[in-house]
Amino acid sequence: MFTAGEFCEMLDMPVQVQRRLEELEKTFDFEAVHAELSALNGPDTWRDARNALRQKLGEDPDGYRMLLCMLRSMNGTYAYYMERKIPKQIFTDTMECFSRFVKEHMASFGRYGFDRDFWTGRQLSGLLYRIGALEFELTRDVVPDSGQGVESEKAVRSGEEEELISIHIPSDAVMTVENCEESFRLADDFFRNYFPGRADNRYVCSSWLLSPALRELLSRQSNIVQFQNRFEIVSWNKDSQEFMSWVYKRNDSALAELPEDTSLQRNMKAYLLAGGKVGEGYGILRRKKGE
Repeated sequence: MFTAGEFCEMLDMPVQVQRRLEELEKTFDFEAVHAELSALNGPDTWRDARNALRQKLGEDPDGYRMLLCMLRSMNGTYAYYMERKIPKQIFTDTMECFSRFVKEHMASFGRYGFDRDFWTGRQLSGLLYRIGALEFELTRDVVPDSGQGVESEKAVRSGEEEELISIHIPSDAVMTVENCEESFRLADDFFRNYFPGRADNRYVCSSWLLSPALRELLSRQSNIVQFQNRFEIVSWNKDSQEFMSWVYKRNDSALAELPEDTSLQRNMKAYLLAGGKVGEGYGILRRKKGE
């Protein structure tokens, strides 16, 4: 079994966080949360396990106890990868989300912390994988009807739920056209090899990066617009505020106070102040001939 320190070294966790976790691990009663840690490895049980764990942990202002528990649960995830013979590099790339989220917390709040436990059960339960620049999640959903327009995601969902592969874009992804195409190709190979029953699933993506508004703010040659071009965007939830955390690092700032350190931040701020909405788009990956 890996210790928290060993996982921290494997995943490039900041040294300050690693030391804090190693101290916590010395006295933490893992037996008291054994059932919850095991359930974090279940695709159908991780959400309830996370909620139960939060109740048991009590006050945990910077999320270190939750992070420690999830690192301990990661031993079950590692065993699952080894059983399926999934390469260790994919395990490391996928689980580095934990150190990435800790670093993002520092960028947003000026201190290390962990507040993404609502998300990381996907990685621990073997639903989500980092493959190249992008992440791919095994999921089920009802795909919006492409014949209804793109004004409101909620208004256009119809039909039956289906198995899908949902694409996510990590904050550290270098989204060149070449990197994204390589990611799609590697993902196709990955699912054929390790989840053959899901190999024919459609790839979908729900993200602020697919917002049609970005075409007014970026050049046609930008990586984001090139990424959009690979998708048929079938809905646009204009009211989503997801983009604020990614573009401005915080979602609680007044529009007039938003930073203008990059051209995207400057253009988007002006767009928002003029009454524009960014929101998020939902798209279906267009398959190229031969794919």
